[in-house]
Amino acid sequence: MCSSHVPSARNSPLQAPADEYRPKPLPDGLTVLIADDEPLSRRTLAHFTRRLLPDCRIVTASDGEAARSCWLQHRPQVSMLDLNMPHLDGCDLVSWLRAYEQQHQLPPHHNITTLCIAITGYSAAHVGQQCRQAGFDGFLEKPVGLEDLKAALHFLQRQTTNRNPT
Repeated sequence: MCSSHVPSARNSPLQAPADEYRPKPLPDGLTVLIADDEPLSRRTLAHFTRRLLPDCRIVTASDGEAARSCWLQHRPQVSMLDLNMPHLDGCDLVSWLRAYEQQHQLPPHHNITTLCIAITGYSAAHVGQQCRQAGFDGFLEKPVGLEDLKAALHFLQRQTTNRNPT
C-alpha cells in the first residue's frame, strides 16, 4: 500500500540548523518515493529527506509491487528503492520503470527524468555495477546516514543539471 509520509521534526535528535544540511534546491513540488520493506529504514530515509528537502512530498511503500503502484499513482521525480524487497526487487522494479518511461515516452516532471537511488545492505563491488545495469542512477549502502543522503541529493542535482541544461 502506498502512503504519504510527513515525519515530525519535534523531539528529533537532529536539531542542527536546517541550512547546514540543505543542498542547492531541486525543483519545487518534488515528490520522493521511498520503498523499503524495513519500517525503520523507511522512517529514517523519510526523516532525512524531510530535513534536506522540507518542501517535498514523500510517499512510501513496503514492497516492490506497492512501490510500482505508488510510482504509477504519484510519478515521483526521485525514487529510493531497496534492492531486496518482497514481491518485486529493486532491480526488477527500476528495470520496469525505465522500460515504462521509454515505452510511454513520458514527459519528464520538472524537466528531469525519474532519478533512482538503490538502497542496499550489500557492499560488494558488483552491486554498483548491477544497479547501473538495471537503470539506477546511484546507490547507497545501509545504514544510510544524513550525510550520505545529502551527498546523493547533491549528485542528483548535478545529474539534473547535466541532463537538462537551461
